[in-house]
Amino acid sequence: MSNKRLLNKLLLIPIILVLTLNSAYAPVHAEEFKDVDPGDQYYVSISYLRDLNIINGYDDGSFRASEEINRAEALKMITLAVGLLSEEDLPISEEDPFIDVPKTAWFDGYIQAAKDLGVINGNPDGTFKPEQEINLAEAL
Repeated sequence: MSNKRLLNKLLLIPIILVLTLNSAYAPVHAEEFKDVDPGDQYYVSISYLRDLNIINGYDDGSFRASEEINRAEALKMITLAVGLLSEEDLPISEEDPFIDVPKTAWFDGYIQAAKDLGVINGNPDGTFKPEQEINLAEAL
């Protein structure tokens, strides 16, 4: 992975932490990720976001800190971190919010909610490109 891609992903962690820090915190849950150890540089940040259910890792139990974040993953983290929505309040879409976001996708509710709130508009061609890696400008 290039340094630029890693930097883009790692920049999201402090952005989300700044948006969510409002109480004292003691790390608890990052050890639930099989690839995150207490000695890792971002252990406390990952633990904090995990405890707030902003991140939950992958089905195989990993966090994959060195992988890029796509637009759907970033949208989920940011909308949960700033309190725009909660996982309990995710809408159930009657139709696809964008032509490339099927109702059956794990991220459909987040994208539908963000679209309904006017946070995102998508692209002129009717797409959102949820699987596309997010770049720094989009993250900010």
